[in-house]
Amino acid sequence: YHINGQQVIHLNGNKATGIAYCQATLVMERNGKDIATVNSVRYSDQYEKRNGKWYIAVRRTTFILSDSHELTK
Repeated sequence: YHINGQQVIHLNGNKATGIAYCQATLVMERNGKDIATVNSVRYSDQYEKRNGKWYIAVRRTTFILSDSHELTK
């Protein structure tokens, strides 16, 4: 899942650029144990407005920090 943080967008007509920060947590099974990986992520985006709607045209993803740990029950 994602927890969205700050986001800054610079508009220029029907185009825009932006940076968004989030925390993304992934859970997988490894050797019979549930492992959570918590990632701090920065998205560097380029947006385009087409037919009255905004779309992400280009997204560059940067993982800033990543930490894995076993989930306990």
